[in-house]
Amino acid sequence: MAFPTLQANYKIPNSFMFQFIQLKSIVHTKVTLKLPTTPLQGTHTLTIITRCMSAPTKPKSLSLCYKTLLGHTPPHAFNYVKQWGKEDMPELTDNQWLQSLNALKGLTSCFSHVEAHKKVIYRWYLTPQRLHQIYPTMDSKCWRCGSREGTMTHIWWECSGIKPLWSQVQQLLGKTLGYTVDLTPMVVILLLFPPTWKKGAKKLASTIILAARNLIALHWRSTYCPTHRELLNKIYQFYRYEVLSSDSHAKTRLTEQLWEPWLSLIHHHPL
Repeated sequence: MAFPTLQANYKIPNSFMFQFIQLKSIVHTKVTLKLPTTPLQGTHTLTIITRCMSAPTKPKSLSLCYKTLLGHTPPHAFNYVKQWGKEDMPELTDNQWLQSLNALKGLTSCFSHVEAHKKVIYRWYLTPQRLHQIYPTMDSKCWRCGSREGTMTHIWWECSGIKPLWSQVQQLLGKTLGYTVDLTPMVVILLLFPPTWKKGAKKLASTIILAARNLIALHWRSTYCPTHRELLNKIYQFYRYEVLSSDSHAKTRLTEQLWEPWLSLIHHHPL
């Protein structure tokens, strides 16, 4: 059927000439078009069909279709979420993953700290297990203990060779906050704290945990376990950066209030 005939029968404007040529080209090619095997369902599908079948009188109709599609995106599990699930990490909701990704929002002005945290969540670091998948000749055992599979959870938390560091962190947090602190993979790796923790305690604990993780990353692919003195020095470096940053933003008082428990501990009980 010619385009003028379609225009006469269906009142199609001249602006649809190019679309007619495209459809004509597709029809004349040997392509098998497969229709859906299941009925169309959902109000968003009906909305799209209605908009496509209606007369092209409204402007930006294509944008409206895209908006409808994007507004009803089906659930999608990201690859890093799937990989964490394989390591016996508790199943988390989308909101919890978002909370973990934004754990440092408003806590620090140092972008490298935020980036380092997201690198852990996104599994950017190459563990022995991952390297073994890439290079089968490489050993998949942990670099420190040499006895367990070197998964992400093991390298950052479970390994017996790194446990002394986390014991130091737990003791420091207990002395700083004034109550017993139980560290778990959810806290250490994802910075997801129990709801009973106060906001200030979460912020201070997050910074101290980041300092410990920074030391682990500095000695990646090593059997070395950071010392207590190295941990204190790294925490002090983080503190000094936050103070200097707050000075430039006139927020020194807020920073001092946040770090007051830590400063009081250092002042009265030198570590």
